[in-house]
Amino acid sequence: ENRIGLLNRIAIIFSKRKINIESLNTSPSEIEGIHRFNIVITESYEVVRKLARQIEKQVEVLKVYFNTNDEIIWQELALYKVPTEEITEKVTVERLLRQFGASA
Repeated sequence: ENRIGLLNRIAIIFSKRKINIESLNTSPSEIEGIHRFNIVITESYEVVRKLARQIEKQVEVLKVYFNTNDEIIWQELALYKVPTEEITEKVTVERLLRQFGASA
């Protein structure tokens, strides 16, 4: 649940164990009042399992899931700004898309 101080308590769990958080992303979930936290760390399976159990003990945390690198599908995304003059020429845009392996 989205309560004041939850992020701080979760961060303390990591800092007490001297574990660096490589990436942290929070966003609202499909359920109103519930937020999703995506935390990326590089640790052993056992350490991650223990951290998940510790985080799940927090009153406002409903459920904790974790994934290994083998279970994750990595995808890169880039957005490019194309001048209007280029867009008006359909052939030029199609050439650019093919050249860089992109899709529109």
